[in-house]
Amino acid sequence: MKKVLKMSVLLVATVFFASCSSDSDGNSVSGNLEAKWTPTKTVTKVSGQTFSDDYEDNEPGCDKDYLQFLADGTVKNAVYYKNASDVCTEDSATDGNWAKDGSSLTITNSSEYNGEYTIRKLNGSELQVQTTQTIAGVAATVTLYFQKVE
Repeated sequence: MKKVLKMSVLLVATVFFASCSSDSDGNSVSGNLEAKWTPTKTVTKVSGQTFSDDYEDNEPGCDKDYLQFLADGTVKNAVYYKNASDVCTEDSATDGNWAKDGSSLTITNSSEYNGEYTIRKLNGSELQVQTTQTIAGVAATVTLYFQKVE
């Protein structure tokens, strides 16, 4: 009986620690994608080298550019610029579509973000998506980082 009790305790402890270990790295993909996300940086890995570029395309004095995933499957890519009267104006880009299946994200009909992505991190404040692209004939892994707009 003691042996059965010890095995039961060991089994419960193993299940408990195994279920907690996947959350400890902070790379959960269980958050809600339906929100506004402002781009923060792009990391590209190609031929063993890593290149990191901060997002610097926000127009000074205007709201930050953002990507918005809506509940109806529409994705909006909002980019701000100053018009001839020096007034911040949202570019009227065509809305695209998005679909999420587990950690897979597909964006279509959106000029800048078309493609198949793997969601690497999705929580209440951060979104990281990754894709593979061919750059000058060489495969590259590109990770896009976003911060949730409050």
